[in-house]
Amino acid sequence: MSRIIKFFIAPDETSAASVLASGPEGTYETVTLGNFLVEFSVLEWEELTTGTSFDALLDAGEPRSVARDGGCEVFAVSEPLLRELARVDRLRITELAEGWKRMRCEDGDDLDDEPAREILTEVSELARAANNQGSGLYCWVV
Repeated sequence: MSRIIKFFIAPDETSAASVLASGPEGTYETVTLGNFLVEFSVLEWEELTTGTSFDALLDAGEPRSVARDGGCEVFAVSEPLLRELARVDRLRITELAEGWKRMRCEDGDDLDDEPAREILTEVSELARAANNQGSGLYCWVV
């Protein structure tokens, strides 16, 4: 099953939820990514950046859905992850990509170094912009 993944900046959850049917492109600053398990990945990124365990994040209801209809969903990137991604540098991106690759490999998935770095770089740049604007970071998945 192929998925479309778009991380985007929105001022609040209500605004983010409003793009459920049509997607954020053309309304908000967006990064479009390929097909991967984004819900699990943001939890892995948060575990790697904050030290909060994957299970604790799941128990806390992360990633928090702000809108859902059938196979389409908008979820919020947590504030702690947004802050951490907004401040990473190239060296930290490489470390996070290596950690993420290890986690994916442990679950039997293949993840190459370069795509992992590219994804984390693009999302961190968007997180930095969201943080600078005082906005939230969201993900639209269909």
